[in-house]
Amino acid sequence: MEIKNIIVPLDFSENAEKACMYAYTMAAKLNANIILLNAIFIPPASPDSPSYILQEETEVLRNANSEKLKAQAERYKTIFPTVKSYTQISITTVAHACKEVAEKYSNSMIVMGTQGASGIKKALLGSNTADVAENSNVPVLAIPGSANATLPLRIMIASDYFDQDITVTEKVIDLAKKFDAIVYFVHIAEGEDFEKEILEMFEKKIREKINYQGLHFDLAFGKNVLDGIESYVNNNNIDLVVSIKRKRNLFQRFFSKSITKEMLFHTKIPVLSIPMPDKKPANESDLF
Repeated sequence: MEIKNIIVPLDFSENAEKACMYAYTMAAKLNANIILLNAIFIPPASPDSPSYILQEETEVLRNANSEKLKAQAERYKTIFPTVKSYTQISITTVAHACKEVAEKYSNSMIVMGTQGASGIKKALLGSNTADVAENSNVPVLAIPGSANATLPLRIMIASDYFDQDITVTEKVIDLAKKFDAIVYFVHIAEGEDFEKEILEMFEKKIREKINYQGLHFDLAFGKNVLDGIESYVNNNNIDLVVSIKRKRNLFQRFFSKSITKEMLFHTKIPVLSIPMPDKKPANESDLF
């Protein structure tokens, strides 16, 4: 996974600042550029409001936030002098702005802050990050407010034994090599004996393609997927979880939850969401 440009959506909050520091730390290690992005969403004007007033307010906000972005870039230039920074203002939603910028800059990753919550707060806090991850065609790295800015050394890939997971593992290994990180390929299991045999079969399949000494295979157990991931993270000091985002059909979207979205609402450590296409690679089929 070659990352040349890291897009950082900023709303100038404390969480966004945490994500910004993480992004610059990563960019310095990967020799990547930073694109500081601010999205200004203007709701439709009321029929009673003159359009020119809305345009003037938008322009004032654009100019003010543009100055904030430039000041942010200058401040981080003193900390990370080798990292090139660019700024952009978009008058649209965060998810749409991120998608547009990712299409403009090749080999991109989005790094943004998030904050877990539940109940009514869940619908508000972290929703932008979840929307970006759900709609993005490039990897999205979500940084919770409780995370620090140190680069990952113990990475967990949560797998369901799809052949596409092999492609994701190759991408993650490329990234892990830059950080000298250990990678744990983990399946959330229901029964140890049967699952162990399946994991061994999949491990053999992966090792035929990937040679990395720091790659390990393991099972995790829990009452559900999220519980199993959380338990494994806590027991193994994982500092980055990789969630594979698959496009779901209409039936799946209606009846099932997105594990990636749920993780973004609950996580206390960074989550890297990697999107996968609908179609499998040529000449490949799932293990089952």
